[in-house]
Amino acid sequence: MKKSILWLAITFIFVLGMVFTEVYVARAEYVPELDTNIKVNTPAAGATLTAGSSYDITWDAGGLIQSVNIMYSSDGGTSWYSQEILSGNPGTYTWTVPSTPTNQGIIKIDIARTIFQGYPPHPVIKHYYNDSGTFTIKKLLGPILIKPAAPADLTVTGTTTDTVDLSWTDKSFNESGFFIHRKLEGAPGYTSVGHVGSNITSFHDSGLTSGTEYHYVVTAYNSIGTSPFSNDAAATTLEIANSKPLAPTLLTALPGSDDTRIDLTWQNNSTNETGFYIYRQKEGDADFSKVYDSGSGGWTGYGDVGLQPGTKY
Repeated sequence: MKKSILWLAITFIFVLGMVFTEVYVARAEYVPELDTNIKVNTPAAGATLTAGSSYDITWDAGGLIQSVNIMYSSDGGTSWYSQEILSGNPGTYTWTVPSTPTNQGIIKIDIARTIFQGYPPHPVIKHYYNDSGTFTIKKLLGPILIKPAAPADLTVTGTTTDTVDLSWTDKSFNESGFFIHRKLEGAPGYTSVGHVGSNITSFHDSGLTSGTEYHYVVTAYNSIGTSPFSNDAAATTLEIANSKPLAPTLLTALPGSDDTRIDLTWQNNSTNETGFYIYRQKEGDADFSKVYDSGSGGWTGYGDVGLQPGTKY
């Protein structure tokens, strides 16, 4: 009888010890332990993230795990907010960065891992963690809303009797384009005569009057406004009398009224010619020879006579 009572007492103490052991383990699993072997690869300490953007949090906890709880603190670790519970390791989680800026952001990786503890050994889930160190979240700045800078070095690069070519240096980074302004010498103000797109730094002005002095300035513009004027550049179109005539075109040669004549016609493209020279070359000769001078302008045809029949010219 005494042996039975003693056996029951021993059994009770053993079972009670097991119960107390299980209670102790159950409480311990809710207190995560720091484990520096857990690596938070991104974000790294000192990183700067853009508020509202997508960002990949990556980690490597080493070995087998039950789960990963990704936690975020905006106040240096005083308060924590679970972002997602996952199971992968090593792993990646695409995170939407919070919209509130901070310089005390921290990501903590809290992993659950199965260990054996107690007697007899029982599987118990315990938690371990490591964090990223502090990083910064900044809001993305919008476009810089300012007027563009004025162009510089406006230069006349060419003139004819009715055209002027211009070039300049682009001094702005945010222009939508450029306006070209023109005035006559002595006129009180400029008039816009054209525009070009951003990063274009030349303009061809046409339809001008010969022998006339023009002044130009260029401005850059965007949605905010227009820059100050560039420097003034002056140009004088050529006098018609002082410029070479344009070349004739569409020259044709047809048999004339007999076998010693060839009739020529052409298109006159100039307005300031004083005459036309006609040059001829017999097949096999090295050069052309001048055979006629019209002596006046406006001509569009000529009959060449006294030629050898059956000869190619």
